[in-house]
Amino acid sequence: MTPCTIPKSQNHLAQLLGVSPALMTKHKRMGMPTDTLEAARAWRENNLHPLMTKDSPMRAPLPSQTDDRLADARGWLDLASEMLQAGLALGSDLEAKTRASLRAVPAQHRAVLLLPIDVMDVLCGPVLALVTPTDRTARCDDGSPAFDDHLSDDDAAWLGSFWYGVAAGEIRVT
Repeated sequence: MTPCTIPKSQNHLAQLLGVSPALMTKHKRMGMPTDTLEAARAWRENNLHPLMTKDSPMRAPLPSQTDDRLADARGWLDLASEMLQAGLALGSDLEAKTRASLRAVPAQHRAVLLLPIDVMDVLCGPVLALVTPTDRTARCDDGSPAFDDHLSDDDAAWLGSFWYGVAAGEIRVT
């Protein structure tokens, strides 16, 4: 028998299912179990219309579309990096096109895209300015270090997804 995946929290389950926390709450109110990932998936399969779910094969882009989107994003990232290395600013048009190309890449294919640090610094600048630590010795309420250089694979994946979302303009400072 395969062991069940027990989520750490409702938000963690939403992440595992690839849905927003708000949609997770809505489905929970509709009766979706939240104790295991497998139970939640089974409920979704039995209770939601297939075309209304995020992981529907009918909604997924075709492989050729994904390849085109990845190539497009790589092209804009390379151009942006070349401009920055030449000492030029990106400009609002290039920045907007680079962000749009990143948003166009399906979430499940984003991890294969190499993101140049110089471009990420520019695209993520407004958020980086808010979260850059000033005191690396800070502690959380429970006494654990607030800044840890050692991340679990799940934490690293979440952070990668977060910063990709910032660079793509999906997460903004208001």
